[in-house]
Amino acid sequence: MTDKTLHLLNNIPFNLEKDGIFNSMKIKNNSEYANELSDLMDLALTLIKPKAAFRQCRITERNGDRVSVNSVEFESHILAKILSTVETTFVFVATCGSELENMAIPRDEFLKWFCLDTIKEKALEAAVDYLFAFIKQKYNLTKLPSMSPGSADGNVWRIEQQKPLFSLLGDTKKLIGVELTKSCLMIPNKSVSGLCYSTGVELVSCQLCMRENCHERKARFNPELKAEYES
Repeated sequence: MTDKTLHLLNNIPFNLEKDGIFNSMKIKNNSEYANELSDLMDLALTLIKPKAAFRQCRITERNGDRVSVNSVEFESHILAKILSTVETTFVFVATCGSELENMAIPRDEFLKWFCLDTIKEKALEAAVDYLFAFIKQKYNLTKLPSMSPGSADGNVWRIEQQKPLFSLLGDTKKLIGVELTKSCLMIPNKSVSGLCYSTGVELVSCQLCMRENCHERKARFNPELKAEYES
C-alpha cells in the first residue's frame, strides 16, 4: 500500500563549524579575510534551516517515453526506461532554506556572497542526506537512486518537467520556502528536486552527462551507458 501522506522535514540538523566553511572556501581561518567573514558566518549559521518535502507515489501508467506518477505525466526516454520495472517512487524537494535570501550584503562584496553560497550548499547537502536517510529508515530500504529534471546535460529529463513534479507536492513555497520560476529554476538556488526509487536501475545521472569540469559531478561520464539508455 502506498503512503499518500505529504511529509515535511522542517527540523533537519545542521551543525557546520566555521573551520568547515573556511576549508570549503580554501581560506585559512587565520588569514586576513577571517575576521571579515566571522560575524557573517555567526549570523548565517543561526538563521539557516535546511528543509525537505516528499510524497510516496505510484507509477500509474506507461506509454513509450511517457510515464505517469499518481496520474501526473512525465516525458523522458531515459526516465521511462529507468522506471520500467518500478512500481513506487518518491517525489521530493530539498533545500538549504530561504532564511539567507534577503541578507543585506552589497553586490560587490564577492567574498561574503561566496561565503553565504558555501553555507547554503552545505545546508542543501545536509537536507538531501537527511531526507534520503529518513526515507530509507521509514520504508526499510537499502538503496535510493534518484533522477532530477534538468540533470546531466539537460536532455536526459528536461528542466520544464519541474512543473508537473512540483504539482505532486503542492505549495512548496508555503511549505518549505521553495519557489519555481518561469524558467523552471528554483529559489533558493541551493535546492534540488526529483524522483527517487528503491528498485530497478541504480543510475547516477552524471554517468550520462558530457559536461566537463562540473564541480557537482558525482560519477564519471560513461559513453557506453549513455548509448544504451538513449537507444
